[in-house]
Amino acid sequence: MNKLQNVLLINLPCEGQCADFYTPEYAVNSFSVYPPLSLLYIATDIQEFYNTKVLDVVALGYYIERTVDEIVKQKPDVLGISSQTYRLYPMKELVQQVKKQLSDVIVVVGG
Repeated sequence: MNKLQNVLLINLPCEGQCADFYTPEYAVNSFSVYPPLSLLYIATDIQEFYNTKVLDVVALGYYIERTVDEIVKQKPDVLGISSQTYRLYPMKELVQQVKKQLSDVIVVVGG
């Protein structure tokens, strides 16, 4: 039997994101208001094999701390994170906090 049953897929909160001086404002803020299609594609593909949930923290307005609390509450075996370059700092902080509380969780990052 597969021990990896629960998969949680998240996008990252906007808190702590950065941008370089030449990135247009709409590229940083406007793109994050769309549904996380890449996560939804993955969820659709794996839901037959795993208990899969998608948590859109941008739509929910979660900050890093609230996102960590929700991840810990759901206790996934695998945490999949969609990350863009300008959200590397929030990703690092989030993963460190989650791993302190759920040391066995497997974290997969893409994007």
